[in-house]
Amino acid sequence: MPDQKESPDERKVENSPPLQFQIDIEESSRLGSTEMEKHTGGWDWVLLRPFVHLGKLETRYSEAEIFQKAIAEGTAYLLYQRLKEGADPELQLRWLFIQLQRGYYLNLAQNIIRIEQFFEDYPTITKGFQTILLKGISLFGTVYQDPGLRHLGDIDLLIRKEDYPEVRKSLESADYVFDDDLQMLVDPRNLNSIMCHKKSPGSLQPILHLHWHLINTTLPFHLCNPLIDLDAIWKQSEALPSHANMRVMSPTHQIIYYAFHHFKHSFDRLIRLHDLDLTIRYYESSFHWSEVLDEARRFNLTRTLYYPLQVARQMLSTPIPDSIIEGLRPRKLTFLERRMLQCLLRGGKPIYGHLTVYLALQKGPHNKLRFLYRCFFPSLAGRRRDAFWHLAKRTGRGLKGIVRLLVSLLRR
Repeated sequence: MPDQKESPDERKVENSPPLQFQIDIEESSRLGSTEMEKHTGGWDWVLLRPFVHLGKLETRYSEAEIFQKAIAEGTAYLLYQRLKEGADPELQLRWLFIQLQRGYYLNLAQNIIRIEQFFEDYPTITKGFQTILLKGISLFGTVYQDPGLRHLGDIDLLIRKEDYPEVRKSLESADYVFDDDLQMLVDPRNLNSIMCHKKSPGSLQPILHLHWHLINTTLPFHLCNPLIDLDAIWKQSEALPSHANMRVMSPTHQIIYYAFHHFKHSFDRLIRLHDLDLTIRYYESSFHWSEVLDEARRFNLTRTLYYPLQVARQMLSTPIPDSIIEGLRPRKLTFLERRMLQCLLRGGKPIYGHLTVYLALQKGPHNKLRFLYRCFFPSLAGRRRDAFWHLAKRTGRGLKGIVRLLVSLLRR
């Protein structure tokens, strides 16, 4: 079912989790009410809210809970930067700030090692084949001038599909091992990537996630008729000054990609929204919004891009013109889409909310039923024998998730 981290197989196509810290939550939960108020008092909730999903305002959280939420959202180090710049000096002596500071420096050291290791190895191993950097690795040095502000999990790379056999051969000769298990379990029309790692990886050895298309999902997204022009993306990409074969997407395509990526993951982690916001702010003078709108229409992604851009503007005050929001807005929103948007703008997280948009893209009852059927009962053609049980378990989780989605959207 939907692109959530629900099983070991599905986790293989996701980013690796952020750094984990040992936090004595049990100890903090045993604090008395007066001590708990002291433990959480003084923090500016308006300052915290863009980085931590806090739920209802009346809910009280300990500093340990806030820290864990920030780690889970991937925004802990951005929160550290904001508190360092704008928090009361007295708050910078509190447990939360000290833990964020500790995590930031640990993440900074880890990222520097991983990035240096990647640029020492990969361009040499795959010399002669062009690669576009995606997601976190593409943002360091530009959108994130400080490499400690964002966790770097696996390294996402876009290669040409026709180059994949030779790129794989080159990496295997350098002791990289490819994980082929998932490839025969899901529909290859939607999953367009594979992961690999060193045979004896160290704790900081980067894991590579190779893509040959920007659509990468376990859902039947091909039924939504995306028209992404990979040739245009490659043609408009820009080479890195220090590595001629390493490239980044144009600012226009980066904005489209990060908006779609946040949508595809059903708005699940705030770091993806911040990636979009910071990318727009960094390249603000280097692109034209009219090009973003034109490309979104050409790629048939206007409906899917409307939601993340609207949410970014509302939650993070991202500088997006009214004309662009209006140009992306669907002529008519379905009931479930309206409920999902209300939930998002309140700071909520509608689980599998992106399914409501995928469903709205299907024209007519027959196509809607076909889409839902393929979500729960994907084709087994060309799959491994154990694919049936994998898909059966995924279907069970998906049905449970749909019930949760409907409850969350219909609940007042």
